[in-house]
Amino acid sequence: MIFSLHVISALLTVTAYAGVVNNQLAEEAQDVHLIKRSQKYDIYLFEEENCEKESGYMCEGYEAEACCYSPVSQGSPMKLMSSANYHLTGQDKASDDHQIKVYGSRGTDQCGQIASQDDKCATGTLLGMTGAQVYDGGTTPTGPTMNKKRTLASRNSTATGSKASKPADKVFLKKGTTVWTLPIDSELGKQFTNLTSTSQKEEFMQKHGTIKFH
Repeated sequence: MIFSLHVISALLTVTAYAGVVNNQLAEEAQDVHLIKRSQKYDIYLFEEENCEKESGYMCEGYEAEACCYSPVSQGSPMKLMSSANYHLTGQDKASDDHQIKVYGSRGTDQCGQIASQDDKCATGTLLGMTGAQVYDGGTTPTGPTMNKKRTLASRNSTATGSKASKPADKVFLKKGTTVWTLPIDSELGKQFTNLTSTSQKEEFMQKHGTIKFH
């Protein structure tokens, strides 16, 4: 009888300990989730493939799964881009466990059709891309351990679940490790978008732009 009481007591102790551990794990998972959701990202939309063009549009301080799209002027055709990447806001680097998704339009939704995703730079289809978002988890494998870094999505995939679609708010120019930006709706931003040569853009940004990274 005494032995049985000792066994029961031990089992109760183990059960209680397991409950504490499970609660701690749940709290830690919730903390990680909250950290992810509070993280902000700067999304860069490039005119050329492989994120190699010196300039393009930028979406500053966006949340994960908020889709950023190239601006559309009233009466003008939609601006098609070719690729996108992102940085953690305030840093000149991406995350090791997030990805960037790029989209084509579906009807009037600039983020309506998933084209591809990648852990560093995602390129759209031959028809181009109109928007991008940071993907911070879920069932799709992420990070550099993927065997195939670029994942082409189903033709029927949509942006369902995106928090919001927002237009880019900055134009940017990158030269080496230096990035300059201007508000897209400012007079200087409008002047910059009308420039055609790289030398003109560099001279203009060096004179009027705000340095984001150096």
